[in-house]
Amino acid sequence: MKISNTISYAYPIWGWKDDYTIDINEDDYSINDIGDKDYFKYELELKVHNKDIEALIADEKAIFACVVSCSETYYHKLTPSKEAKFTISIPRVEVSGLVRAQWMIIATQDIMGYESAFLNEDYQGKANIPLGAMIGYITSFEINAELSDNLRSLDDIMKIVKNKDNNKIEYRFEDSIIKIRLPERELEIFNDYGSINPYPTVMHSTIVFQALVQAISKLHDAPEDDPRIWVYTLRQCIDLIDDDDIPSLDEIVNEGGYNIEQCISIANSILKDPFIRLLGDIEKVEKRQD
Repeated sequence: MKISNTISYAYPIWGWKDDYTIDINEDDYSINDIGDKDYFKYELELKVHNKDIEALIADEKAIFACVVSCSETYYHKLTPSKEAKFTISIPRVEVSGLVRAQWMIIATQDIMGYESAFLNEDYQGKANIPLGAMIGYITSFEINAELSDNLRSLDDIMKIVKNKDNNKIEYRFEDSIIKIRLPERELEIFNDYGSINPYPTVMHSTIVFQALVQAISKLHDAPEDDPRIWVYTLRQCIDLIDDDDIPSLDEIVNEGGYNIEQCISIANSILKDPFIRLLGDIEKVEKRQD
């Protein structure tokens, strides 16, 4: 079903325009992300009540539903529920780009002579509703699945570029991915040695680590629907960190976002303890030289 506020429907829709004298506001529902590494999962809950529509659902004449669609992969799934609180689950490998979710209430049969005391006076208290009609619109939201099949790859959210302005190493976070700007000579060294064993751990424990710590510290200032890929990816990575690794993440984050200790701990977890790996690589190199 394509929902458009330019369409005039022949039946009342709760939460849509002014068809009902009671409305659905942002405070009347919740969307909680409970996803994991394999699935996008969201727990949906409608908290406001409309006893007339709830009666239709109880009589199996209507049902809660969330329709998820992905234009890039043609993924399409409808998740129905008799309860106002339910969970949707989307396999990460089956979607890409922006995935759209539409949360609504749908008629499961023709409902003739539907009556409600909450209807706008234009309906004169009664309406006919056809099978499949959207009789309640709760909200729509988007899921950024751009990196669903490679969630933990820093290669997808960081790029090493030349710093044309000065001879300093700089980190830029304005774009969709993080830009690490190296002076010309240092960029040449990176291109020559940065991807050759045992040097990746040197890069991880130096410039990449610094970029990651700074990026994590900036997450608090990014809006919930921030379109930047690095913001989305780091938030997902943090959600997947084992509580046993960083117990402090269970605590309430202060108003300034993650503190420096948490930023460092998160970066260490994402990079799989780069300093420990670096020391191990140094030992291996020294033994080979001996």
